[in-house]
Formats: sequence, structure tokens, C-alpha cells
Amino acid sequence: AEDGIRDSVASRGLGDVYKRQSMEMLEEAFALTDCYLNKGGHFIAKYFRRGDLGQLLVNAKKKFTKVSSFKPNASRKNSSEIYLVCHQKK
Repeated sequence: AEDGIRDSVASRGLGDVYKRQSMEMLEEAFALTDCYLNKGGHFIAKYFRRGDLGQLLVNAKKKFTKVSSFKPNASRKNSSEIYLVCHQKK
């Protein structure tokens, strides 16, 4: 088990392919927190805004004490990249 899981798939430079599959990959990475993330651990994932995150956010708020998302200042204005940050697994 780990104290933190970071979805590093986003940094592999998959471009449009990644953007199309971003939500599915985010959901799969988030599912790993059930088996591999210790209580009190954190989950951070980069994704590209596509579709609805509603159910994933509901699940995240049930499993973590604090859930937020942000767009880094270094990100281009026209980029759809967002980071999901989940603090302290319950």
C-alpha cells in the first residue's frame, strides 16, 4: 500500500488520444485508491475536461476528507487540463 498515488499517465505526451480517454483513465486510476492507498493517503490526477465529473466527485468526497480541483497558472488558457486533488483518504 502507498501513502500517495499520482496519475502519471498524463505526462507521457499522448495528446488527443489522452484527451479522448481522459475521463475513463481518471476513473480507473481513482479506483486504485480502494486497494492501494493507505488511510490518510492522497490522490492527485491530471485530466482533460471532457464530460461530467459529477459522480466521480461524489465518490471522491465520500472517500477523502477534502477534494478540490485546479488549473495551474502555467497551463495555457485554451487548455482543458485540470488537476483533481483528494486529501486524506478516510
